[in-house]
Amino acid sequence: MLSLRYMLSRGPTEIILGDGALPSIGKLEDSLVVYPHSLRQLVESGLRGNYESLEINDGEESKSFDTVLKILGRLMEGRFKRTSTLVSVGGGTVSDVAGLAASLYLRGIPYTSVPTTLLSMVDASLGGKNGVNFGGVKNVLGTFYGASRIVVDTSLLRSMPHNLANDGIGEIAKYAAIMDSELYSFLMENTMDGVLNDQKKTEYLLSKCINDKMELVSQDEFDQNGKRIILNFGHTFGHAMEAASGFSIGHGHAVIGGMLLEADFALEMGLTTKEVQKGLQELIGHLGFSVHGKDYLPGGRAELSEFVASDKKSTRHTVKLPIPQSIGIPKVCEVEISSISDYLERK
Repeated sequence: MLSLRYMLSRGPTEIILGDGALPSIGKLEDSLVVYPHSLRQLVESGLRGNYESLEINDGEESKSFDTVLKILGRLMEGRFKRTSTLVSVGGGTVSDVAGLAASLYLRGIPYTSVPTTLLSMVDASLGGKNGVNFGGVKNVLGTFYGASRIVVDTSLLRSMPHNLANDGIGEIAKYAAIMDSELYSFLMENTMDGVLNDQKKTEYLLSKCINDKMELVSQDEFDQNGKRIILNFGHTFGHAMEAASGFSIGHGHAVIGGMLLEADFALEMGLTTKEVQKGLQELIGHLGFSVHGKDYLPGGRAELSEFVASDKKSTRHTVKLPIPQSIGIPKVCEVEISSISDYLERK
C-alpha cells in the first residue's frame, strides 16, 4: 500500500494506493456518498458507517447542473454542515459533479474521492478541476476544488469493462509522450494486459501517472502560470471531437486521436519533429490503437473548429497547444485558430 501526499491551497491531498485500499477510508460518519446505480453493491459491501447515499446517473450526459442540483438538494434536505463530508464513488463523471457540488455547498465542505475506473484513477479524480458541460462545450462551467483524500483501490480494475480500460490508456499515453520518458519506456517494454495483471507493475504505473499530474498541479493549481497546460496535450482537438460527436466518443479515445492530430498539425507547422510523431505513433500502436488521427474524427467535422475556438485555453484568435519537443519534453505553442481550421478541413 502506498501513501502519497501533496500540498495544495486548501491543505494536503492524501492519496492511498493499493490492492484492497478501500477499507482505508474508515468508518464514515456525517457523510453523503454519491455513486452510480451500477456501483450500489460496491458501496453497500465496501463502505462502513452511519452515512447517507445518493444514486445518480453515470455518463457524459449526466455532467450537467441538473445532476449537481440533485446533489445539493440532498445535502440541504439532510441538513449537512460545513464539517460534513461528500464522498464520490465512481468514474470521472461522478467525481466532476460531486467535486463541483462540494465546492458550492456552504462555500465548500470536505470531499473524498474513490475512483473506480482506470481513467479516473490516473486523471479525472486528481488535481481539483471539476465541472459540467454546458451549451455543447465540455467542462466549460466548474471550479477548482480538490479532494482532500483519494482512495485508489486497484482491485477494482479487475472487474472493469474493456472499453473503460481503453479510455484510461489515452491519458496514460499522454503522460508518457509529453512529460515522462521513463513511463514511455516502461509502456513500450510491457503490454497493458500484462501490467494490469501484475500488482507491482499496476502500482508503479498508477503512481507514476498520479505523481506526474500532481507535481504539476502543486506548481500551478489554478492553471495560471502555464505549467499545468502541459496536461492538455491531445485535449484541444480531443475535446472538440467529443463535443462534435455529441459525446459519443469516449474521452480516452478522443485524447488519443487528439494527440495524433495535434502532433501531425505541429509537424506541418514546424513546431515539432518527425521523430516525435513517429515515437507517438509507435506508442499508440503498441498500446493497441489506430495510429491514424483521421480514424478518430467524428462525422460533424465542420463544427470542430468552432469547438476549438471555445477551448478554455483560447483567446479570440489563438489557442495554446502543448506539444512534445521530444518524447517526454514539452513545449507550449500559441497558434492561430484559423490555421487549425484549415488543417481540419483537409483531414
